[in-house]
Amino acid sequence: MGNLKPGPRDANGRILTVGPQSSFVIVSLDYTNGIRLDHLFEI
Repeated sequence: MGNLKPGPRDANGRILTVGPQSSFVIVSLDYTNGIRLDHLFEI
């Protein structure tokens, strides 16, 4: 998983899709919300 960092605390989005066997989650947050590839979120 590398050097993951906590995502922005004020990020507020929705779960849009959960992949087969829960291998991925798509959320309604993106780069314009301050989200970066190395961010880790608790859902």
